[in-house]
Amino acid sequence: MKYKGLSFLALTAAFLLVFIGMIQAAFSLTGFWFFAEFVITGLFMLIALAGMAMVINRIGAGWALLAFVNALVLLNVFLLSLVSGLSASVLSPGVIAALVGLFVSVANVGMKRKKGKKKNGSRKNSAKASKVSKSFTPGKFIASATGTVYHTPKCDWAKKIQKKNAVWFNSAEDARKNGYKAHNCG
Repeated sequence: MKYKGLSFLALTAAFLLVFIGMIQAAFSLTGFWFFAEFVITGLFMLIALAGMAMVINRIGAGWALLAFVNALVLLNVFLLSLVSGLSASVLSPGVIAALVGLFVSVANVGMKRKKGKKKNGSRKNSAKASKVSKSFTPGKFIASATGTVYHTPKCDWAKKIQKKNAVWFNSAEDARKNGYKAHNCG
């Protein structure tokens, strides 16, 4: 479960600052507002963890979920400032970190959409239209028609590809030409 990305690192740092700021703000409150902010912070943390797990596992909506959490954090900070009158010094670190997180998340949502497209339509359509036929005759490399990575047939991940989604390639170059990236199994 390695994820090598500066965007993910920046987002992790931003969330750390956001949640430290939200906890600091919660402890500045009393009574009902303390409890409510503490519960809201916990919910945001759980949703952010789910989004980060989705990004690590390359599940499509991960970056969008993280952008949504950052937008909710900004809304929460705005409402906190209205209701509680907390000073800018308490709220500003969380606002800045949430804005950075929102920017990184939205940028990655856009990048994911751009990576999935080619000049002549989507990668999935161009793979079907190219000379590569979807057959069940094993080749040297396999990929899923719904995925972005190709594998050697002995790879554990290759064994999880459903037969109906299997796309075989005779060379790594063929797979790359069809928009797939190499998995570290081969």
